Amino acid sequence: MNNFNTLKELTELDLILPSTRGSLYVNNGSIPKIIVRHFDGEIPSKLINTFVILINKTREWIKQHTNINTLVTVEQVLEVGADFLILPFHIYYTSLSDFEDQEFHSKIPEEYSFLQKELKLVLGKSDKLQDLIIEDIIIRSLIEPSAKTYFDGDRFIIVEPRITLDHLNNWKKISNENDKEFEP
Repeated sequence: MNNFNTLKELTELDLILPSTRGSLYVNNGSIPKIIVRHFDGEIPSKLINTFVILINKTREWIKQHTNINTLVTVEQVLEVGADFLILPFHIYYTSLSDFEDQEFHSKIPEEYSFLQKELKLVLGKSDKLQDLIIEDIIIRSLIEPSAKTYFDGDRFIIVEPRITLDHLNNWKKISNENDKEFEP
C-alpha cells in the first residue's frame, strides 16, 4: 500500500487547501484530475478505512431512499493509501454554502426545496446508533451549508461527505465491522 510521500514522488501534486482534517492536493497537469486528501491533520491515518466505510455507508443510505437518490450522488473513493485517499476532482462555482451566503446571492434551485422536504420526511426515524451517525453526516452534507456539495444542474454531488473525527471514533466504538482494506 502506497503512502503519501510515494504518491507525491509519482504524481505532481499541488497543495490547494491546508486543513485541520487533512490537507487537500490536486494533481498538476494530469488527466483525469483527482483530489488527494492527505491525512496529516486531526484525523489520524489509522482511521482512513473507517472514513471510507462512512463514505460508502452514506452512499448506501442515499440509495435506499429513492426520492433522494434521484437527486444526490456521493462520489466514490478511487484509491486508498496508508495515509491518503483519492477522490474525483470537480470544478464548480456554487456550493450549498453559497446558498446561505448573502454576498453571493446564489439562486437556489427548485430541486433543493424538494430535497429538503424529502430529507425531513426520513431523517430522525432511526434509533440505531450507526444510522444516527450516517444521518448526521447526511445533515452536515445536504442540509447545512457545505462547500463539499454542489448542484450540477441535475443532481447534488457530494464530493466528500462532511465526516468528523467524532463520527469516526463513534463508528469505531459501536461497529462490528472489521475495517477491511478498501477495494475500489
